[in-house]
Amino acid sequence: MALSEYEKKVLEQMEADFRRSDPQFVAGMSDSAAEPRPVPRERLRLSPRRFILGLCVVIVGSLLLLTAVSLGYSYTSIALAVCGFVVMVSGLLWMFRTDSSQSASAGAVSRKGMWSRFMYRQQQYWDERQQR
Repeated sequence: MALSEYEKKVLEQMEADFRRSDPQFVAGMSDSAAEPRPVPRERLRLSPRRFILGLCVVIVGSLLLLTAVSLGYSYTSIALAVCGFVVMVSGLLWMFRTDSSQSASAGAVSRKGMWSRFMYRQQQYWDERQQR
């Protein structure tokens, strides 16, 4: 919907007042509008093993749910349906979970490994310099 002439004038006056009141903010906003910064996104790392196991759990949960539906309306079928749903959701959570404790310990191990490789290379460089 287009603005009327009066609304355009009021908007221009507000913009001019704003530019006069805070020129640094306006300059910062115009710079950031000209160059949009990419938002860093952390990539989800899926383990193939975890994904396949989670998929199997989801399939088992859906089979439980399907079995519960085929049993009809009874307390057993309702309990089986709830269990099937819980198994499916837990399988999905297992598939896409990032284990912070394992990743932290794996990161520490890899950092240790990287540090030891770094130190080994430094030792080699030192020995090469000593032989010259």
